[in-house]
Amino acid sequence: MRSLVTTTALLAVLAALTSPAAAPAAVRPADARGPLANERLSNETTVTRWAHTARRAAVRSAPRRSARRVATLRFWTEDKRPEVYLALSSRRAGGQAWVRIRVPGRPNGRTGWVPESALGALHVVRTRFVLDHRTLRATLDPNIPSAPTKVCVNEDLSKCSPARGSRIWGSRRGERIAGTAGPNRIRAGGGNDRILVRRGWRDVVRCGRGRDVVRAGARDRVASDCEVVRIRGRR
Repeated sequence: MRSLVTTTALLAVLAALTSPAAAPAAVRPADARGPLANERLSNETTVTRWAHTARRAAVRSAPRRSARRVATLRFWTEDKRPEVYLALSSRRAGGQAWVRIRVPGRPNGRTGWVPESALGALHVVRTRFVLDHRTLRATLDPNIPSAPTKVCVNEDLSKCSPARGSRIWGSRRGERIAGTAGPNRIRAGGGNDRILVRRGWRDVVRCGRGRDVVRAGARDRVASDCEVVRIRGRR
């Protein structure tokens, strides 16, 4: 009898291992209208939904008001920018729709549930940001394989290749950032930075925290958060 039970259990395990895996749930279409249901909102590759905060609310461990609080929605990031919450899925419970979101901050990977009414309008994006941790190279993939937008993300910006036109992101430390020979979009980040953009193209520069010095041309667009701006040809 014991041998029969063991054999039956072994066959059940083998059947589970060899059976085809269940297909992931389909994501809500990007152009869908109407109320949220029990559905997947983002697959984080081809369709991703996000929202800003509409009101302060507790982020719960489950879609009910009695569930444990894991975080609180906030309006602003540390850089005084509107906080962005990634919407993963939705569920109807207790007469209302709940949205499962990613919670920014550490530890990484936290998720939780908030009432749909606590979020603003859901926006849909089809781009994907892929970061290679080995090379500190990133690609902003617009789902057009023939035309990816290369982004250089490196604390040592001298390692960024001299491409003809780049998006260059600095770190939280003070750095010397030099634009490439093409049109650049530069976001310096934190720290006291010195930023130099080249002639010939219209570049866009955003500085962030710290006391930053920018040397630019008359055609370049330099954000108001850059403390010192020196325009070539002017005294």
